[in-house]
Amino acid sequence: MLGDDDASTGPHVDDVEGVFRSFLLDPSAPVQPLSAVDHLAEKYGGGRAQALEMMRQVTAVAAGVGLEYHLEESLTGQTLDAHRLLHLAKEHDLQDATASRLFAGHFTEGRSLFDHDSLTSLAVEAGLPEQEVRTTLASGAFAADVEADLAQARAYGISGVPFFVFDAT
Repeated sequence: MLGDDDASTGPHVDDVEGVFRSFLLDPSAPVQPLSAVDHLAEKYGGGRAQALEMMRQVTAVAAGVGLEYHLEESLTGQTLDAHRLLHLAKEHDLQDATASRLFAGHFTEGRSLFDHDSLTSLAVEAGLPEQEVRTTLASGAFAADVEADLAQARAYGISGVPFFVFDAT
């Protein structure tokens, strides 16, 4: 929960526009999702026990700022389609709601961000029109927008998330 003295409740909160930009932490991630625990164990070594401990640490840090995470059963994979939906959501002025729904679905509820049925359900729950979501996912819509965001991130030297770019214009 944000406090009264938090910047989100300050006198200029209405002067700030937040925009989610695409960034793929692992562009080579498989299209077919896999256990995040198994993926971390393989990627960093140390086995499942160490991967689970890493997840417990992240969960504890998240809890410290009021976020509820359940990472032990989470999946990982290619998030390109989720990023394309965020571009669709921007057209409907629902980017914040859609990002929040995707984050909650993934980090808290253990829902998949890697199959079209689950993505459709989450996007519709955020307020996006179901047929537009299905059309977007069935096509290559917004792939160029995602690639443009990725190119901009590379130009900025971004190597991880979250990152913030401020433009005072």
